[in-house]
Amino acid sequence: MTELNSFNLDQPVPGQSLTTEPEARPWENPAEFTEPLDALDYYTGQILMPDRMARLMEVLETGFPVVDLIDAITLAGVMEGKHSVDVAVIISPHLLDIVTAVADSMDIKYTMGTEKDPKESDPSLVAKVSQEDEEDDNALEEYEKEKIEAYLASQPSGGLMAKPSEQMVEE
Repeated sequence: MTELNSFNLDQPVPGQSLTTEPEARPWENPAEFTEPLDALDYYTGQILMPDRMARLMEVLETGFPVVDLIDAITLAGVMEGKHSVDVAVIISPHLLDIVTAVADSMDIKYTMGTEKDPKESDPSLVAKVSQEDEEDDNALEEYEKEKIEAYLASQPSGGLMAKPSEQMVEE
C-alpha cells in the first residue's frame, strides 16, 4: 500500500481553478493583441533587442530546437494575456523565420526540431520490426489454438443436456 507521505500534495485539487474570481488570470481577459500583425510587431521588437537576442542564440547553441523555443515564447505570451492561442499559431512560422535568419547571419548552428528520427524513417527497420511482430503474433495464435484444442479434447462431448458419462460421474 502506498504511504501518504509518497503522494505529491502540492498539486491543484480538481475544480480549484473554479474557486478564483472570474477574469483574475491574464489569459481569462481579452487579449492585448487581437491582430496577428500587432503581436508579430511586439515579438519582433522583443526578440531583436540585443540582450534578448544574445540569450536566444545561446539557447540555440546548446541544441535546443528552434520550434520548441518559438512554442515556449508564444505560450508565455498567451499566459501573459498578450494574445490568443490562435494568434500564436498564426505568427509562429514568421517568428521562426526571424530567429533562424538572425542565427544564420551570426553563423550559429541550430536544430529546427522538425527532423525525423533516423530510426523511424528507415524502411528496412520498419519492415523487420513488423515481420518480427507478425511472427510473434503467429506463434501466439498457434499456442492459443493448441491450448484451446487440448481443453476441448479433455471435455466430454454431448452437449449441455446430455447424460453424464461415467468419467464425469467418477470426477
